[in-house]
Amino acid sequence: MRHSLRIRVHLSPGARADLQQLNERALKHPHGKEEALLEATIVMLHRLNGRRHPTKPLDYNPRFADLSDCDTTYVGADPYEKPPLRIVSRDIRPRRSDGITRREIVAIAARQDSKVYRVAGQRLKRVAECRDLGISLVCVGC
Repeated sequence: MRHSLRIRVHLSPGARADLQQLNERALKHPHGKEEALLEATIVMLHRLNGRRHPTKPLDYNPRFADLSDCDTTYVGADPYEKPPLRIVSRDIRPRRSDGITRREIVAIAARQDSKVYRVAGQRLKRVAECRDLGISLVCVGC
């Protein structure tokens, strides 16, 4: 007997805003890279819903807030370029054994300068540690 993986994607308010920003950029440049990137993002969100799609678990990195309970997925529209976006998500297991896992999309942002990890840490209200200085930095405005 084959068991289907029961996963349902849930967009956090921040991820909804990220998607809206992608949509606004696509509307300004129809038939361009922005529109193709929006479409690729929507397709990836559908792939993440209901089944396992290749995601990469995040390791602890002292430069960012602890996102070790999260995964990342790469999104790009051009197969010949590095994907410009990343989706950070986390799976929240159901309380009941027959329940549905909730895959919370925390952030959809640029991979450049690891922006998506900073955004995800802020949205999850996580503390970033600066070990070199021996201090903890709390997100301002979270």
